[in-house]
Amino acid sequence: MVRAVSAKNFRSFALNTLFAGVGGATFYAANPPIACWPLSFFSLALLFLISLHARPKSAFLFGWIWGAFYFYLLFDWAEIAASLLAARLALAAIEALFIGLCTSLWVLLYRRLLPLNFSAPPWQKLLLLAGGDSLLWVATEQLRSAVPYGGMPWGNTAFIFVDAPLLHLAPWGSIQLVSFTAVFISILLGYALKQLREKQVFRSGRAVVGAVLLLVLPLLIPSGAAATQNLRIGIVQGNVPDVAKLAPGESRALIVTENHLQATYLIADQNPDLVLWPESASDRNFRRDYAAGKMVEKAVAAIAPAPLLLGTQNYFSNVRTNDYVAIDESGIIDSYSKQHPVPFGEYLPLRNFISRFVPAAEEISTDMVPGSAPAQLQVKIPARADHSAQMIQIGTPICFEVAYTNIVAKAAQNSQLLVVPTNNASFGNSGEPLQQFAMSRFRAAEHQKSTLQVSTSGVSGIITPNGKVLYQSKLGVSAAQIQEIALNSHVTLATKSYKIRTIITYLGGVALLFYIVFTPERWRMRKASRKNK
Repeated sequence: MVRAVSAKNFRSFALNTLFAGVGGATFYAANPPIACWPLSFFSLALLFLISLHARPKSAFLFGWIWGAFYFYLLFDWAEIAASLLAARLALAAIEALFIGLCTSLWVLLYRRLLPLNFSAPPWQKLLLLAGGDSLLWVATEQLRSAVPYGGMPWGNTAFIFVDAPLLHLAPWGSIQLVSFTAVFISILLGYALKQLREKQVFRSGRAVVGAVLLLVLPLLIPSGAAATQNLRIGIVQGNVPDVAKLAPGESRALIVTENHLQATYLIADQNPDLVLWPESASDRNFRRDYAAGKMVEKAVAAIAPAPLLLGTQNYFSNVRTNDYVAIDESGIIDSYSKQHPVPFGEYLPLRNFISRFVPAAEEISTDMVPGSAPAQLQVKIPARADHSAQMIQIGTPICFEVAYTNIVAKAAQNSQLLVVPTNNASFGNSGEPLQQFAMSRFRAAEHQKSTLQVSTSGVSGIITPNGKVLYQSKLGVSAAQIQEIALNSHVTLATKSYKIRTIITYLGGVALLFYIVFTPERWRMRKASRKNK
């Protein structure tokens, strides 16, 4: 008998482990580059069913396996950028801990809610469980977006839904509302599968109807914002040379700047109001480097009187900043320094310790330090036949900063336009460029601003205030495009509420955690008995 039970438990454990891996891989497929967003509901529903009757420790393990598969597949770019499989494995393993934490809390919440609501109708218990689990998921995602080293919001659930009806919720509650609704829908579907297996067809059907309504009802919410004016804006993707093909003594940085100059000439005669170059378009500081400075000077002269925005570096005694600079014929107009350098990519935490085990880490020879000002530039737009000269404010989160809700929300306040300069050249043919472009699309819809992502090697693109794509470049090519871009000063609820929304999410998570850990069992059972009487 003991052997039979043990064999049964082992089969159950093995199946749950398998399902967890499948679930994580499926969640990856919901993201770009595959981008089949309906798969996310199946994946989260599967995770819910796996954890439903597991023990907390087992649920943690299953959640970690789910997360490990998901993040390992998602972070293919980490291995390419670091030329080290260990970097990808470590990042996936750490981020998966947050999924394990969430699923173990799901189990504990289920155990607490069951006796407390013993006499309640099944649908009430379901709504309580789905709401609690969804809040725990959102709070856990928010936590992993903050710690360690400033967090890693890459792979957030909400970014999956840029082509789904749930995107209409973004202006009202950003990633928290979209992720909460997605998880809630998934749990309803998981419950429907459970009830169907138990031959409870009516309950199953009611849960499916609820899930479908939650998915489609956001379509009734209008999206986008009315334009106050249009500007002709050019985006330039100069492309990056293959290091292996460089001749001895050739400067890769100068070739990148030259490529952007040559691509700018292709649109210079189309009378742009503003031209955008990407992050690291001039890795040499053009403000001090003669060769880089001459190239930038030629570009500014070619598009004059329109200003040019470009990414560069600024080196100090033993550190550097990553800057996005606005310049015209009169000189530098404004500059923004990246607030959130990427740990282990742009600076090296625990340098002495890490270098002992990963000698390649020393390639980050000069640590990047953060700027303190919001991601905004004020730019003077020259007078044209259809508009007078004016100052506009542009939100400019640099590269990975587009994933950080607070940075982009601050940038969007009082801005008429969002620009996301990025350098994806280190990530090869991974999913990173398309994943980042999906984030830019989400931010466009969230803040209802036209958004332009401009990259050294792709993906560059133009996005409307409702998240639709007007133009998208290919990877690894030189490209330049000018288009009429709508500007507006509209401020969404999501833009205004990012601070209080963050606080509410954490407070909700802590309240649930307090209830799970500290609610006395005797009190719960006594309350349940009173309800039965």
